[in-house]
Amino acid sequence: MVVNVTNGNITYNGKITGHGTYAQVPADFVEDIDDVITVNNDVRMFKGDRLVIANVGQGNKVIYDGKITGHGTFAKLPADFTSDFDAVHTVGNDIRLVKGDRLVVVSINQGAITYDGPLLKHGTYPNVPVEWVS
Repeated sequence: MVVNVTNGNITYNGKITGHGTYAQVPADFVEDIDDVITVNNDVRMFKGDRLVIANVGQGNKVIYDGKITGHGTFAKLPADFTSDFDAVHTVGNDIRLVKGDRLVVVSINQGAITYDGPLLKHGTYPNVPVEWVS
């Protein structure tokens, strides 16, 4: 499902491969995706330990398909934090990855880890209900 964040209207509701952005996504990657984020012209899709990136500026061409840690942005992820994320989102120049009660923040440009610790101790998330992350 694609929702226009400005007005809340659903702009697409169907199979992922039926939407232009995702039409070239590998067939074994179209279900049970963990999360999807957009960074500039790249749509980054996470599933297990795999990352697929489609570049909107290149006609939605898949420009990366491999292990999450094989991509430069994520090469420095801690060894015990490389797959099956509960949530992935962007804030400014950071990508924030959540798994259980742990948050790892990665700089989009340098790939540097700027935070690795409990989600609830990060300045952005102290008021998240404990039961959401346990």
